[in-house]
Amino acid sequence: MAQPTTSRAFHRVALHRFDAAETLLPRHTLDAEYLAGYAVECSLKAARLVYTPSSQRESLLLQLTRGQRSHSLTLLLERLRETGASLSNQITREVRACRWTTDLRYESGRGNEQQASETLRVAKRLTD
Repeated sequence: MAQPTTSRAFHRVALHRFDAAETLLPRHTLDAEYLAGYAVECSLKAARLVYTPSSQRESLLLQLTRGQRSHSLTLLLERLRETGASLSNQITREVRACRWTTDLRYESGRGNEQQASETLRVAKRLTD
């Protein structure tokens, strides 16, 4: 399947990842946190595309879908704020507080239910 190329497509992916994460919690905490983090990531990417002039979106898509930095919630948040997007201080703090990284894909075990719940809460706020 091809990577998302529009804000709407990234938002749709975020909604799917959030739904799956919500279904997995609390039984599969680590998996729920991993998917919720991706929902946050895709929501930030969707917003970034909205605030980017259409003439710059193609090059932005390469940045959003290539390399480790494209998964950094903090970096995505900073780049979104640079566009002039209006984000509440609370959302900014919540995204920065997320401890999600793609490294979760290699972890095993139960995970931290509180941390997973917080990531889901942030994902819910961003996907709404």
